[in-house]
Amino acid sequence: MKSLKFTLSVLMLFALSGVMSCSDDDDGPTVSERQLELLQGVWSVSQDDDVTFQNTNAPGDWSAFSITFNMNNTVTVSGQPTDVDVDLFELSSFEISGDQVQSFTLIFNGQDGEQATVNITDSEMLFSFSITANDDKLGARTAAVTGLWELSLSKN
Repeated sequence: MKSLKFTLSVLMLFALSGVMSCSDDDDGPTVSERQLELLQGVWSVSQDDDVTFQNTNAPGDWSAFSITFNMNNTVTVSGQPTDVDVDLFELSSFEISGDQVQSFTLIFNGQDGEQATVNITDSEMLFSFSITANDDKLGARTAAVTGLWELSLSKN
């Protein structure tokens, strides 16, 4: 009888230690890791009307525009229009904020005032932000760019 109690006690300890050693760490990537995975890469416009300002085509030639998000939270922009006085992007770094994988906020240059909303799939992104008269969001340096900007971007 003592050996049966001992055996049952040992089995109970093994069962409990097995249950206690299980963790949720093996559930896969976190929300922020999945957001970063979706975001990283080169995103560009497919056609000139993929960039809108105040719900109409944005001024300038945006056909060469692209934005690159890197795993080390750096960002580079190229192909801003040179044919108009619009210099929107002066970006170097980004942070991700939000608890949804496909819709979140980007904070640029470590400043809360420089934010964009992202709605993203594997190959398409709607990147939108608003610039008000008193802000310096996304590096904008002229009052002529105040308002709602939306960029429909495709992943290269």
